[in-house]
Amino acid sequence: MEVLPTAVDTDFYHVEPLRERPSVGWIGSFGNLRYLEGIAPALAVIVRRFPQVSIAVCSERPPNLPGLPVRYASWSRAAENDFLASLTVGLMPLDDGPWERGKCSFKMLQYMGAARPCVVSPVGMNKDVLAQGQIGLAATTQAEWVEAISSILADRRGAEELGAAGRTAVHSRYSLIVSGATTCTTNP
Repeated sequence: MEVLPTAVDTDFYHVEPLRERPSVGWIGSFGNLRYLEGIAPALAVIVRRFPQVSIAVCSERPPNLPGLPVRYASWSRAAENDFLASLTVGLMPLDDGPWERGKCSFKMLQYMGAARPCVVSPVGMNKDVLAQGQIGLAATTQAEWVEAISSILADRRGAEELGAAGRTAVHSRYSLIVSGATTCTTNP
């Protein structure tokens, strides 16, 4: 049996320098917002430590993160690239259950494709991707989320290096070109 990992279109993502105003963000479908909302206590600590940071969310609906400085963007394919470029850190929190262990690392690969450092739950494919080098940080507990996100926000040069390493890894291992996949731009 051959396993083909999830692939992303690395040509789609623009690689831009990190912006001055820090932004910790999440992109995904509204059904998965519960994972982001689950790390709200860690995000609250981050906002206290780094008062300039905003919590960016791109989805079909805003998250339920009361008291946090949320910058919401309605998801569309056209909005995706600008949203990812606006992030300083990309987040992919997950529970550790059978459903989550079967999920692909698409969010993580998107962040990496845009050369953004990421903090992810080491669950399922995320664990496999993380094992390939210094391309992202793992977090399980609220304290680990706080420390991983803080370490990236506190070290801009390190954040840029982590993002660049992620971009290289996704381009060489998880790109459409490497996987031999194609995209369909019109309905058959």
